Amino acid sequence: MRILKFLFTSFIVLLLLAGASFLIAREALLFWSTIKINNTLNTLLYIQHNQTNYIKQCKLKGNTGTTKVLSRLQLRFISPQNYVAEVICDQFPNDPIVIEQNSLPPFVQKVVGYSGVIWGTQPSGVQFELWGRQSNTGVINEDIQSSSSYQPKQLQPQTSCSGYGQTCCQIDTQQGIGDVNSLA
Repeated sequence: MRILKFLFTSFIVLLLLAGASFLIAREALLFWSTIKINNTLNTLLYIQHNQTNYIKQCKLKGNTGTTKVLSRLQLRFISPQNYVAEVICDQFPNDPIVIEQNSLPPFVQKVVGYSGVIWGTQPSGVQFELWGRQSNTGVINEDIQSSSSYQPKQLQPQTSCSGYGQTCCQIDTQQGIGDVNSLA
């Protein structure tokens, strides 16, 4: 009888430890994701105040502007886990200068419909999830913060279908499910 009681107690303790480990791992990975995104956004903040090198690179591309050479700074997802930080030159919106490329921690993915963060005064953010838990981070009034006010398609960079977390359909031969995303 003691052996059964010991086995039952050990099994319950192991279940509790496994559950606690699962919750701690989930929160740690989401926290790590927020730190990685915020570090990239801090890089964009630094570039916002020190644009000289990127202005030169835009001018080397052929930008003839004298007042506004940089159009915007953005963090854009290229897949549910991978993202790039970019400088968009004013006259070359389809040829961004890539600052850095990074990815979210293992198992963490961006929520479908979000494509990234555009640096600026308007709210722009991204939401990512892991095992049923979601976390937000982005920019409001050029201030990096976590907020639940970010909405998909609110102010998001244009990206590919996989960057939105979706699959594109051929208009002539396929029919998709859900809302049409004409930005991809």
